[in-house]
Amino acid sequence: MASHADTQQIREVAFETWTAAYRESLSIDFINNYLNKAFSISKIRQLIDGDIVLGKSSFLVAEESNQIIGYAQLIQLSEAKYDLYRIYIKPGSQKQGIGTKFLSEFIKIMKSEDALTVTVKKDNVIGRAFYSKNGFKEVEESTLTLEGKQLAIIKYELIIK
Repeated sequence: MASHADTQQIREVAFETWTAAYRESLSIDFINNYLNKAFSISKIRQLIDGDIVLGKSSFLVAEESNQIIGYAQLIQLSEAKYDLYRIYIKPGSQKQGIGTKFLSEFIKIMKSEDALTVTVKKDNVIGRAFYSKNGFKEVEESTLTLEGKQLAIIKYELIIK
């Protein structure tokens, strides 16, 4: 579970992963401006507090040598529907099973026939391959407006067995 002490490292992981994943399709200025708003220290603390207070969200971190190398957040939308809100893992720590461990932890709290969805930017090839490899099926393609910019996104779904 994440704590307030993790806030700065979580923010650093967000900046590193977004820059690596989207630098080809989004300008560095766009990425920095968006992340400075969406991943401010106060916003990250709100996300963590939501986990502690509401019980409707789970926010996990992965560490190596006392440094956060990744994090993930699951939000319960209804009794049987969950959204994998984010999984971010530093590029140098990807493909080591960390994302799969996050998924396994989240699936443990779900029941058979529950639905787990995730939305991925269409050009996030690494993210899309990860979800497909882990049994998610593409269910919808749409457009998201983020900071005035139109982004192609794909929603994936996994029905828990």
